[in-house]
Amino acid sequence: MFRTALALFVALSCCLVLVGIPPSVFRFEIAVAAPTPVPAQLSQDTRTYSVRGTVVNSVTGEGIRGALVQTRLGMQRALLTGPDGKFEFDNVPAGQEWFNVQKPGYFAPQQIAPSARQYMVTIGPDTPSITLKLVPEGLICGRISGDGGEPIESLQVHLLGERIEFGRKVRFEQGALPTNEDGEFRFANLLPGKYFLFFGPSEGEPFSAGASRQRAQGYGSIFYSSATDLASAATIDLTPGKHEEINVVLPLQPFYRISGTVTRPASVQNTNVMVLNATGQNINRGARVDANSGTFQTQGLPPGTYVIWGFSFDNKTQQSFSASAPVTLTSDVSDVHLTLVPNTNIPANVSIESTHGDTNQGGQGFVRFSSGLGQNPNLPAAYITLIPQDSAFTRMRLSSQPVKDDPSGSLVLRNVRSGTYTVEIGLPGHYYVASARSGFTDLLREPLTVAVGGAVQPMQIVLRDDFASLEGKVSIGASDSAFVIAIPEVASQKAQHMLITTDDARAIANVALNPQGVVTFHQLAPGSYKVLAVDRLDGFEYANPEVLQKYSSKIRDITLAPNQKGSVDLALMRFGD
Repeated sequence: MFRTALALFVALSCCLVLVGIPPSVFRFEIAVAAPTPVPAQLSQDTRTYSVRGTVVNSVTGEGIRGALVQTRLGMQRALLTGPDGKFEFDNVPAGQEWFNVQKPGYFAPQQIAPSARQYMVTIGPDTPSITLKLVPEGLICGRISGDGGEPIESLQVHLLGERIEFGRKVRFEQGALPTNEDGEFRFANLLPGKYFLFFGPSEGEPFSAGASRQRAQGYGSIFYSSATDLASAATIDLTPGKHEEINVVLPLQPFYRISGTVTRPASVQNTNVMVLNATGQNINRGARVDANSGTFQTQGLPPGTYVIWGFSFDNKTQQSFSASAPVTLTSDVSDVHLTLVPNTNIPANVSIESTHGDTNQGGQGFVRFSSGLGQNPNLPAAYITLIPQDSAFTRMRLSSQPVKDDPSGSLVLRNVRSGTYTVEIGLPGHYYVASARSGFTDLLREPLTVAVGGAVQPMQIVLRDDFASLEGKVSIGASDSAFVIAIPEVASQKAQHMLITTDDARAIANVALNPQGVVTFHQLAPGSYKVLAVDRLDGFEYANPEVLQKYSSKIRDITLAPNQKGSVDLALMRFGD
């Protein structure tokens, strides 16, 4: 009976179709990364015990039927919870045991908030009944209809999300789907957070509203609720288990076309034209480009602001070409001219100043040499990534490549189109970026601007290994834990954080079990930092200076020189107070 139920559970789990959520979301763990030592009396105990518990809904407190509970260490067993969410394992050896719990439509608390506490059960004669919590999924659904009440079928709906990464607010596309024949849409398996909805435009060739109308009509693009841009869009706040219903009425609008010409190099045969909407997304209103004349015309588009982007690629030289033009559409536009120019190749020279000679051997001395992506096996790997700043939801990244047949390992960023970019430099753990420049631009503090058809000065990047270290001490109680955060003054560097906790408040992820409340950052780039201790990280935009300002009284400023060992005393801050 158990095997049949378990097989059915796994089969159903595999058949689920998620919108914008990776398959790994179904793995929920109740565990700790740094288990405490097993007491001596338990380690010598050869008896077995029963472990009872309940899996509950974190919002309602009700037991969850059919949740799969698995052990992780000694037993490697699994069972499904009963109608009231209860489970019981027999013949469990004394010691410590980890448990996994999962069920479609729910998340583990640690998937919701990194600071959520997880625990491991100590098995013995006094083991209490345990409670494992699962957080119910969020749901956004609704219906889109025309102003006459008719359902709008096959209208594209985009779900845009917002989250905090390394203390910075980032926005991303969670998923997209068309409405069904009843005009309905549904996004399930959503984590708690902030979301936006973006609708339209109508798919395919716009239709005519009637035989007497010359102008094609359709349904336009709009943010919820009735906003034309993201800044004015309404935020949908999903709490655990919340189901939000959004119903929208869209009026028919006249559709217009954009036409013009594309001038391309003689060596290029194929040219493409895309139309990007207000979120920087391709809306499948591409244009056919006449191979002989270079003329193009888009499909019908609703009124709004767009970017027309033309591009091509020379397979022989591996060179790409592009051009773009903004268009505000209130009527047919027929005078757009795109002249394709070569995209820019940006060379990068990466050098290392090692103050320890052979870093692996810990020797003394000073060595300076170049580094690339590992073409030279004696050099560490380094890579450079450009992140476009021209769209709130554009996640495209351009990464460096090694220069062909260059044994020194020089790098180049190929085919970079015009725009403004944040420069991100990835390195091995035993080096930091001491400086990064392109001409007069300090890439650690300023964005890189690439002009249309213009050359960019080579990047000169210097890495060093004379890290500073910082010891942070915070007074925490027996049941408290704290995240200690070191926020660099240099915006291009990511803040570092460590979680400190006592034995009575065990948690996972970079945990320092330290009743004295001390953590040490061993590898910090020399420079200025703001350091603070906070009880939780989820939702805390700590890399935003305006957010930090309200907590200024508990923030400590410190400047670290190369090889310096600094220390700072901190007061625990309750985020949200």
